[in-house]
Amino acid sequence: TVANSCSTMHKIHAKEFTLDDFSHEHLLDINDNKLMDDLEQLGDDEVLGILNTPVEDLQYTIGKLNAYRELFLKTKNKTWWWQMIQSLPSSYNQKRTVMLNYEVLSNIYQHRRNHKLDEWRELCKWIESLPYSEVITCNVTEVKKAELKTFVGNSDTTPVHGGAFDRPTKAEQEEIETLQAAINKLRAQKWSEEQIQMVLKAWGDVQKEIQEMRS
Repeated sequence: TVANSCSTMHKIHAKEFTLDDFSHEHLLDINDNKLMDDLEQLGDDEVLGILNTPVEDLQYTIGKLNAYRELFLKTKNKTWWWQMIQSLPSSYNQKRTVMLNYEVLSNIYQHRRNHKLDEWRELCKWIESLPYSEVITCNVTEVKKAELKTFVGNSDTTPVHGGAFDRPTKAEQEEIETLQAAINKLRAQKWSEEQIQMVLKAWGDVQKEIQEMRS
């Protein structure tokens, strides 16, 4: 609901660029056997001769960014600032502070819990650990939660936004609507949010017991 982030415009030149400023945990290096096996299958010596590893490519870009930074700091010529801005890889990380409520987290969880990016799935696992998380997760079944926790990303098969789990099932949607109607009724009767949360927790515990009995 509220977000503050470091400004690329104002902070890009504040410090020297390093490899750790970028997400690179999935980039292949010269020591990765998979990379070398794939390259050898190409069978083209000229191609093999000019190819760098992805990590080497990123390090080369970082070197150029630092050169542009030095030129900008020394000359104050905005042309060099533009070279940094438009050469900056999308994997560059900057701090972003956000304040979210449970409604926003629920929307994130429903659409991102099986996301292609590791970071979204890690965030959704954290959401599951929050107090009264059943309000956010809309009581996603334990089977689906298990699938989320064991989910392994694959660029060929992983849906970008969660695939079949993007939308609640008809039964889940009816359950959500029933729960929302009950919450609205309690609020109309002047129940406090603390009392409502206690009811929701008890309701979640009952649903969990029912699921365990069915399994």
